[in-house]
Amino acid sequence: MKAFAVVLAAGLALAHAQDTSPNNPDNPHHHTQPEPPVVPAGSNASLQDSLLAGAGGVLAGLIIGHALGGREGDPAKLVSDHGPQFPGLFSMSAFTVQGFVKGGWPMALDYELRGPGIYLLTVTSGEVAPFVYLLDGSRAGRQTTIITLPARFGDHPRVATCTIRALSSAPGEARPLFLRVFGWACGRRAVGSIAIDQLSFSPPVVRPRDKEKVFYGFHSHADFEKVTAEFERVGLVNGNIVAQLEDKQTVDEVVRRDTRIANKTWNARKAVAGQHLLQVRAWYSLNHGGDWVIAWSPQIVRIDE
Repeated sequence: MKAFAVVLAAGLALAHAQDTSPNNPDNPHHHTQPEPPVVPAGSNASLQDSLLAGAGGVLAGLIIGHALGGREGDPAKLVSDHGPQFPGLFSMSAFTVQGFVKGGWPMALDYELRGPGIYLLTVTSGEVAPFVYLLDGSRAGRQTTIITLPARFGDHPRVATCTIRALSSAPGEARPLFLRVFGWACGRRAVGSIAIDQLSFSPPVVRPRDKEKVFYGFHSHADFEKVTAEFERVGLVNGNIVAQLEDKQTVDEVVRRDTRIANKTWNARKAVAGQHLLQVRAWYSLNHGGDWVIAWSPQIVRIDE
């Protein structure tokens, strides 16, 4: 990954939203220490860095609507085989997921706001009339919203484009607002308490040159068929979180209801120096219902050079 240096130079000021608990309990050598300070990092701007650094409203236009990341073929097979799809580079203030939906299914969002605004969830699929839902943007803080998709999406799972957008509500040109998403799920088996939760990601600072490891884990509320763990480099662009996929792992363990996957390790030598989030995607194939969930860790791990 060559992009992102300028983005990271802005820093990711998420300390207030992080889990303030001690280091990851999955790490057998964990000990209590405060969260590390968020510091600037990076240089060597590329064209993509320049686009991001000056993004503002342009960022939403660049990122929304490119969920498949260039993959071709049958969308239903793609989502069934590889899970919900979205870009390798996205802003949490304006991003799109392609996944299965069905009439009457619940959809849940676990997210954090910092101030009032317009927070829109949109679901579109083929010739079906779009579903647009206005989230409550009147209160700051972390919250969970569960909605029921309308019957017009039909009795069988179908691929839909699901978009969340955070916009200013004051008169004048609309601008992206801060939004941090912790979980997004769709389907009865995936929504309960956001079916992947209790993500852990530690220690706060890792030095690959010292052969230090990154530990991660999560808890599941359902018997998922397929699960992947993904690692994203993150930064702020004009106050909005931007993430870029750096690495991924298939979770080979069988993920069952009310179980915890623990003591998993990630080779930090694969990472570019900077701040990282853990993302976990879990889903059922189309033949088994198509329910899906995406979850992000509250913790940030900083990879030092």
